[in-house]
Amino acid sequence: MTNKNALRLVVALVCTAVSSSSFAYESDHQADEVSDRGILRVPIHRIPDDEFLETFQSQLQDAERAASILLRGATAFEFDGTINSSSWDGSVVIQNYMNAQYYGVVSIGTPPQDFRVIFDTGSSNLWVPQKGCRDCGGAVFGRKAKYDAGDSETYEEDGEIFAIAYGSGPVSGEFVSDTVTLDGLQIQHQEFAAVDDASGLGTAFRFGKFDGILGLAFPSISVGGVNPVFANGVEQGIIKSPTFAFYLGDHTKGELTLGGYDEARFEGDLHWVPLVNATWWQIQIDSVGTGSSSDGNTLSTATSRTLEDTQEPTDIYAIVDSGTSLITGPTPDVTALMTEWGAESNFAGQYFLPCIQAHTLSLIFSIDGVEYALQGRDLTIASGELCLILIMGMDIESTIGQVDWILGDAFMRKFYVVHDYEGERIGMAPVVKRL
Repeated sequence: MTNKNALRLVVALVCTAVSSSSFAYESDHQADEVSDRGILRVPIHRIPDDEFLETFQSQLQDAERAASILLRGATAFEFDGTINSSSWDGSVVIQNYMNAQYYGVVSIGTPPQDFRVIFDTGSSNLWVPQKGCRDCGGAVFGRKAKYDAGDSETYEEDGEIFAIAYGSGPVSGEFVSDTVTLDGLQIQHQEFAAVDDASGLGTAFRFGKFDGILGLAFPSISVGGVNPVFANGVEQGIIKSPTFAFYLGDHTKGELTLGGYDEARFEGDLHWVPLVNATWWQIQIDSVGTGSSSDGNTLSTATSRTLEDTQEPTDIYAIVDSGTSLITGPTPDVTALMTEWGAESNFAGQYFLPCIQAHTLSLIFSIDGVEYALQGRDLTIASGELCLILIMGMDIESTIGQVDWILGDAFMRKFYVVHDYEGERIGMAPVVKRL
């Protein structure tokens, strides 16, 4: 396997920066109504495609640097103030959060300090930059909100060091505790990382439109053993039930629902799929198929296959990951798929084809006996006469579990996804038809 193929391209699901009044969910009356039910609704907005493409193309160097390290899962480790190859004994997370296409707001402290964060099902910690942070945004472009412990009446010192290695370098700081506010409701004594060095995220973070990350994966992969925000919210009775759901707006407002799900957002019934492991939101796939379309609506019968060029059937595993904009799969599979479609690639492994051909594309995932079909409009973004295909080849090695495919935002825009924390399962159904 080449170093390039080891890259995990995590294109951030980040929520939108909204005013404090709109963050209260449209009106004070509605916010109170939601609070009574213990269901929190966080607005999610999408960065325009042209801006996404500009960012995507401008950060290839960061992607190349990240390609030299394998995804192995995040754990805590001893930290003496420096990170080098001789002292490093922790695990590595390949997440550079480049090409963020969604972002939103969480508040920390009393009075509240607002931060634009990634709601990321591929990690478990909350972290934001703190006052004095190095490599945390520019003076004019990419300015970051920074946590100031001295301005918060509910700040509590922790003293433990937070450190994690990303593909392009380290991110480090210290654990602290404070009040975290979501949709007007307060989660008390939440441990999180106040980061003072974010150089590991490179230009993607310095110029990106997000301040930090709020992980929605399980406690088992939380750095430092910190209880995640969502788990704390459930335990404190702030969040009604251990369930959350994503509706990603496709050129419309989206929503992250905490404590339940919204039946008005999807068609038919949810199909529940058990998790393979309660680490990431990891499931097993029956098969991956391709089909052809004459008008962009009607798919032919999919030709099911397991991993390309294997002698016998192999189990296929995937992560449903809100922190990844694309769909990624094993390099042999993706290469064969792109050859079939007649797509051309660049040096970073991104694929393009003339937009006039995009309507012919389809990709079908069979999961627990149910087919989830994606068509050309779901799989591409137009850049002039060429379309970027939202699929990349990625070979991932992990000590946590086998990962063949990452079903990121391109998948989650088409299907409403409900995450059942306690039941260790996900439910999926097609989103309501868009006008």
